[in-house]
Amino acid sequence: GINAEYGGYSLIAYSSEYVLLFVGRGITGLGLSLTCLSLSPYISEISPTKHRGKFASIMQLQVQLGILVINFLAVLDISFRWSASITSAIAVLNLFFVAVAPETPRWLMSKAKVREAEQVLDLLMEEDPD
Repeated sequence: GINAEYGGYSLIAYSSEYVLLFVGRGITGLGLSLTCLSLSPYISEISPTKHRGKFASIMQLQVQLGILVINFLAVLDISFRWSASITSAIAVLNLFFVAVAPETPRWLMSKAKVREAEQVLDLLMEEDPD
């Protein structure tokens, strides 16, 4: 998903024809959809029950704030190439965070990686769980 976002934004930023803008926008939309589709279950699996709603809401808030920022850049009459370049840089930053994020304990257990699942649970668990 994130690779598609980066590729789509890059295509938008460096396009020389309208058709490439539309193709880049389509790729970007698909990539963002795939990212959001996989991020919601990930957040649900790693979040403590009492914080799950907050964390899922924060993800949606970040998406909406991103849309607001891009619209604000459009109001400032900043070139679409610059705004696409900025969002492409954000996609690269997201790619880094995805690379360092731990696998979910549920997935690790399904692959019989019990020790790794325990380590991730220790990382994610609160010290005072009430």
